[in-house]
Amino acid sequence: MRRARKLRRRVPERRRRGAPQGPPRGGPGRLLSLDLPALLARCRALCPQGPLVLALSGGGDSTALLHILADLARAEARPLHALVVDHRLRADSAAEAETAAHAARSLGAAARVLAWTDPHATQAQARLARHRLLAEAARGTGARTLFLGHTREDRIETLAMRLARAGGGRGLAAMGELDPSPVWPQGRGLRLARPLLHTTREDLRDFLEARGADWVEDPSNADPRYERVRLRTSGLGEDPRFATRLLRLGDAARGFESRVIEAAAGLLDRAASRLAWGGLALDADAWAASAPVVQSRAMEFALLSVSGAPGLPGPGRVEAALAALARSQRRTVAGVLIDEGGRLGRDPAAAGRADGTPGAAPLVLAPGEAGVFDGRLDAAAQDGLVVAVAGSRPADGLEAVPAAFRPGVPVIETASGERLAAFAPGAARYGTFTLLTGARLLHLAFPFGAGTWFDEV
Repeated sequence: MRRARKLRRRVPERRRRGAPQGPPRGGPGRLLSLDLPALLARCRALCPQGPLVLALSGGGDSTALLHILADLARAEARPLHALVVDHRLRADSAAEAETAAHAARSLGAAARVLAWTDPHATQAQARLARHRLLAEAARGTGARTLFLGHTREDRIETLAMRLARAGGGRGLAAMGELDPSPVWPQGRGLRLARPLLHTTREDLRDFLEARGADWVEDPSNADPRYERVRLRTSGLGEDPRFATRLLRLGDAARGFESRVIEAAAGLLDRAASRLAWGGLALDADAWAASAPVVQSRAMEFALLSVSGAPGLPGPGRVEAALAALARSQRRTVAGVLIDEGGRLGRDPAAAGRADGTPGAAPLVLAPGEAGVFDGRLDAAAQDGLVVAVAGSRPADGLEAVPAAFRPGVPVIETASGERLAAFAPGAARYGTFTLLTGARLLHLAFPFGAGTWFDEV
């Protein structure tokens, strides 16, 4: 049976309309337009220290980045790791993943194949699943940066799709050179680096050709069922004027987003205080004095950080929380309780609802195990224990928590039956427990979390 993905060592046919169809520039001894020293400097700037970790598909883009990072790793004696996701969507996927891993090992990288076990997910779910796998593996290497091989064309296609969906400026700000990981808690503290966003696919394949390197072409890149492929084959992105204007629009959107996030980080620095039990206290007057877009973004960050939720609050949730804060009203929204004094804490329904809806699932840890409870507590157990919400049962240390918020506070249940709040001093006898409210805010506000408030994280 013929393989679905074909090993290649040639430059794909050029499709640019009106472009001369001369011989490819790649190959030994031929002139390359790729500026390797500049790319090495860019990779170094995006990840100045620690291990170099790459998400490797085996395609031309990520394979070219593998070679670039291998050069940097050798020059600076840094560890290099290649993470390959076996998506299991085709019978050949396992062999293809091993081929990519072998290529990485031949360049001195430590390669690891990650198996994805839910092939029936939607494209959006699959993307997040891959990010979770990659984030957990990258953090396991001790890295704070994960390199991705997205190119100039990837950014143009993403911008065109976002523009077609009329998602607003925020959607157009997608895919920057350095972004926080989109998954939580797996991606906490992890940044995505894309050093090839100003480099074309053609130049990268010329670079590989010059090195005599192999890569693979995924047939899904030619499957018209996918929106990106339809856009790619439409010829729209090949119009240089369209591409230039779209990239300028994206740059403008990212500039605006940066200013909003910087202002939101400043508002949190001035007007939010972390509470020892995982909540936040907000200054309603300072909030009201800020621009509406800044209020909304800062409140979004606050809701995500207190709730531990993996994704954005649903439509209208941020606005409802802002109204409750402004009116000094008690309200439950997006997994968070806001009280009359502007304090935010985990929704008491984390312990379960009266209609029988279950709350946060307990985290059971054996001796020496670690995990994250409810997206809010990083726990490493010395002895076997269970982390759960307090609910209506008493626990040492809960007296420091306002009564309305106690049911949602994380507590430790030991094998001997002792129950104590995870933030209580006595909890240190059983392991290490860190509330993630501040870490989540810092993650979301990257790269502007430099104020004194964030220094407490």
